[in-house]
Order: sequence, then structure tokens, then C-alpha cells
Amino acid sequence: MKFCSNCGAPVEANERFCVKCGTPVSADGAAVPASAPVPLAAVPPRPMPPMPPQPFAAVPLAYPPQIPVAMPMPPQAPAQSGNKMWTWIIVAVLAAGGYYYYTHKPPVTPATPPAAPTPGAGSNAALAKLQVFSAHWQAVSGVIQISNGTWVDNATVPIQSSTLECDQYDANNNDLVQMTTTLNGPIQPAATLNFNPFNMSAVAPTLDHVSCTITNVVQVAAAP
Repeated sequence: MKFCSNCGAPVEANERFCVKCGTPVSADGAAVPASAPVPLAAVPPRPMPPMPPQPFAAVPLAYPPQIPVAMPMPPQAPAQSGNKMWTWIIVAVLAAGGYYYYTHKPPVTPATPPAAPTPGAGSNAALAKLQVFSAHWQAVSGVIQISNGTWVDNATVPIQSSTLECDQYDANNNDLVQMTTTLNGPIQPAATLNFNPFNMSAVAPTLDHVSCTITNVVQVAAAP
């Protein structure tokens, strides 16, 4: 048996290091100088001491406290019996109202057809469009003179009198002056009246031409 020269621990014959302090030792137990290299292949593996069994203590797991959650209640369907009752009441009221209206509605009065118009008759404007007046015009002593006047009644009713309108125009067809006079009848349907020359208003400056038209008529009064 040999002993470590550093710590005095017993060293086996084949050990090259002290198992207690780790100091390299020679075959006789003397410490090997630190400068002397020790081949690694010659160093035996150092056994690890077994680990003592550790006692196992159960650690209780801590859980957060549970918070009760209120679950929403599903909506309750409205009572169907009450709705059905109101539906039948409304249907009954509408049916009763419709029956009352059907049995008490006033009779429909047929529309009176409009009276058939008399051929050739109508408003003054319509009758005036059926009148034709033609004549010649000339400036005499500063006034417009109408000569060779002819009135033709193309309506189917007699005309008592009419309004003759004559307009003076310039070369650009601008209306300069409007002149009116009365043509006295009566004139029968499809008849013609001739007139002697008659004067209208004064001649307007820049006069170029004159145009005459019957604008209104008065029908012959019906016999009582």
C-alpha cells in the first residue's frame, strides 16, 4: 500500500492520481512534479460517486378560483294564441267593412255623353279660322286703304259680323302696327260678301307690306 505525498490518502498500486485530492503520484507514492506531463491515455477514468436518492415531495397545483358565468337565457317566443286571436279579429272587421260597403255603395250614374257638335259651329276662334278675307292695300294720303275686299264664310252657320285685323310689316317681317275694323254681315254659309274701299290707320315708317285676317266672329242669333 502506498500513500499520497500531498494529502496522505491511500493510493492503489495502479493509480496514477490521488482519488482524494487529484495529485499525480509515482509508483512509490511520491507526488509527481507539476511540470511533468502525464499522458492522458495513462489517466484512468475517475468513477463518479452514486447520487443518493432524493425524497419526492408532491407539490399541490394552485388553480385560479372559478368565477361563475351567467348564461343568457334564450328569448322566449311570444304567445301565439293572443296573436292568432287578434289576426282573426282584424280579418273579421275587414270582412264586415267590405260587406257593408258592397251592400251600401251608391249606384254608379252613367256618364252623360257630350252633345254632338253642330257641323260648322263652335267657339269664335274655330269659326274665325273658317273665314277667308282677301283684298288689296295701298297708301293713300298717309293712311292704309283697303280695296277689293272679299269675305267668304266657309262655316255651316251664318255669321252676323266679324273683326278684321290688318298688320303693317317692314322688310324684315317685323310687326309695326296692328289695325282693326268691323266687317258687318250677315253672311250665310258658303256665301261671299264684297266691300267698298275703306281706310285703316296711318302708314307706319319703313312699311313694306300689309296682311289682313279675320280674328273674331259673332254668329247670327237663333230665332226664339
